[in-house]
Amino acid sequence: MDRDPHNLGQIFKRLQFYQPVILLVLALGLGVFALRAHLQFAALARDGVEARAEVLARQFRQQPSRYSGWRAPTVRIRYHPEGMPEPLTQRKSVGRPFYDQLRVGGQVRIRYSASAPHVVSVDPYRERRLRMLLTGVAGAVMLGALGFTAWTMKRRLPHFRALRHGERRLARVSARRSSNVYQGKQRLHVLEWQDSEGQTGTSQPETRRRLAKVAVGSEIMVRIDPKTGRGWWDAQV
Repeated sequence: MDRDPHNLGQIFKRLQFYQPVILLVLALGLGVFALRAHLQFAALARDGVEARAEVLARQFRQQPSRYSGWRAPTVRIRYHPEGMPEPLTQRKSVGRPFYDQLRVGGQVRIRYSASAPHVVSVDPYRERRLRMLLTGVAGAVMLGALGFTAWTMKRRLPHFRALRHGERRLARVSARRSSNVYQGKQRLHVLEWQDSEGQTGTSQPETRRRLAKVAVGSEIMVRIDPKTGRGWWDAQV
């Protein structure tokens, strides 16, 4: 009995488990941005202080890269929180209508947190919309990532068991035939085999061009799922 178990790193790469991980990391990143926006909103609601700030500059900044074509209106403001020896300077993104109302050297109403003076609101309408958008997108991506992860794990679990704990057997290809599965307009094909223990099996559908490289009568290696007893062609797991 030949088991030749793969280590977890090999299985992770071979079964492409990195795909759901990438989606989960993306969802967590968006969630962090959304949480940060809500925490700032909570700080402003808890101990926000109304004040006026001087507009030092207004400009359109390329976001997020100079190749994207997206230019965001931004303003640089200076304000002096109570109890601080020096004023603070910040650059904030604002909506276009709000941006058009501002003039360099003029004043703008702001709201900053007394406990965290660097947390400041300049354009509340835009900030509320951005907060809602981040929350919605982060939630949708997280649900999609969790669903895709569950689907991937369910679909790949037999492969994982075969690679990690399954027996390897030599099998002889007995037939190559068309399947009922299509890829676009192209009908896919499968291999049929009988392994060294007399158990028969069928490969997953593949293009005829790829399976043409495996001749009927040739030998292939299969891995057996110890739970279901199903054999998987080693080249497909």
